[in-house]
Amino acid sequence: MLPFSVFSSESGKNAKWIDFFTRLYKICTTLQIELYSTSWCGYCKKARRFFRSRGIPFTEYDIEKDKNAARRKKELGSPKGVPFVVIDGQGIQGYAEAAYETALNR
Repeated sequence: MLPFSVFSSESGKNAKWIDFFTRLYKICTTLQIELYSTSWCGYCKKARRFFRSRGIPFTEYDIEKDKNAARRKKELGSPKGVPFVVIDGQGIQGYAEAAYETALNR
């Protein structure tokens, strides 16, 4: 049972909120999200902002400061460039909001 079941599903307005919170609850409790980045990358900042603005938790790895993270990123199939986002096992190269949304909604 979802912790926000206080909404009545009879109202169209409440149904939209229920859908939103159901989706957010799923993302926060089941999906693993990793962001491989660098401190100076502008698109990495946008990717960070994308997830934070939606309240979506993620783990970030700076590939210049963490050599193990850089190695993992290559093993995941991304030899070059940041940001590289992994959402529940699906790798997404670059800053791509539409691809992030698609992966989050699977």
